[in-house]
Amino acid sequence: MSKFTPGPWVAEKNKSYWFVAPETGAGDGKPFQVADVCSSEPGHRDGWLQEANARLIAAAPELLEFVTEWLERQGDDNNYMTSKARAAIAKATGGNQ
Repeated sequence: MSKFTPGPWVAEKNKSYWFVAPETGAGDGKPFQVADVCSSEPGHRDGWLQEANARLIAAAPELLEFVTEWLERQGDDNNYMTSKARAAIAKATGGNQ
């Protein structure tokens, strides 16, 4: 599995944009951002799209953990759902299906 900033992550807003950060900071007591979430799309400057994207990004570590555990419990079952799960894990980790 590829390495990434450990979760959980949270979506937060500063004065002008949404961002995603580790819930507990960088481990040295200094918070840092995993992602800045902004949009230059006309009509989306009010923040609703940035907020939705930030919340989805913030859920990524838990979603990856859940899908990985679910797939492990499926065993060798090779059906549509396990194929989709493998593809999602590969996309998130940079691996192969």
